[in-house]
Amino acid sequence: MMYEYEGGWSIHLLDALWAYRTLPRSATGFSPYSLVYGSDAISPMEITIPTPRVSVVNDLEWDAKSCLDWRLLDLEAVDERRMEAERKMALYHKTVAQAYNRTVKPQAFKQGDLVLKVVEHMRRQMSGPSKFASQWEGPFAVKEVHSSGYYRLISVKEGMLTDPINGKWLKPYYC
Repeated sequence: MMYEYEGGWSIHLLDALWAYRTLPRSATGFSPYSLVYGSDAISPMEITIPTPRVSVVNDLEWDAKSCLDWRLLDLEAVDERRMEAERKMALYHKTVAQAYNRTVKPQAFKQGDLVLKVVEHMRRQMSGPSKFASQWEGPFAVKEVHSSGYYRLISVKEGMLTDPINGKWLKPYYC
């Protein structure tokens, strides 16, 4: 269910940005905040209602030297976190690529094959004339095959040459 939102977005913008910057990403396992500053952010709620990690820090006696030492330890750990995030991101990209490659079935057409092509509004991801409109047009015959995956088609009915089209927008036509 959707509701009309009338103004006031600027009030919630800072909260949304805080959440976006402090939540861990699925690709890296780290939040952008922790990758930049070397430690996890302490939320305002943790200060109001102290959590164990905030309580431990509050109980310590802080002087300039100990603060500097803790900060240096955090900064030294940043490089390790960033390398770990880079490794996790590479693994994430590999997983996504494998999932994509499992679903995509590359097709190679040769000259003279009959094909259908996706209608223009579908390729441009625009709304069509109606939800019942056909998503494919044709048949077309493959006139030229290019090594880069593009094809030149000729309309079977009208005999007109079409603009080059990527093979991912084509599917075989069976009479």
